Amino acid sequence: MTTSCVSPIECSGEVRSDRGWTGTARLDAFWYIEHVVPNWMPCPDGTFATGYQTFLLWGVGPATEQAVSRDIRTFAGRNFTKSVSGACGVNHPKVIELPVRMEKIS
Repeated sequence: MTTSCVSPIECSGEVRSDRGWTGTARLDAFWYIEHVVPNWMPCPDGTFATGYQTFLLWGVGPATEQAVSRDIRTFAGRNFTKSVSGACGVNHPKVIELPVRMEKIS
């Protein structure tokens, strides 16, 4: 992850996953990491719909899990992946939401 900040509350950057994807990162009250997931959802006709994945993250203390804003090495958050309305011929998006925990390793 590489980021640059123009103020303590305005940052943006890029994330490169060891899973082969690249996404955008931005700070706006929380960290948002977003990327496109090709062929995410199988459709009944044999095609696949694209997914749009967003990680919503905030810093937490590793022992207490309480929110912190300085010297962040551990993040808690949510992982949302969704399709667009109309994907696979269905008039509402499919949304999968999971909890996530991330720790800085280097």
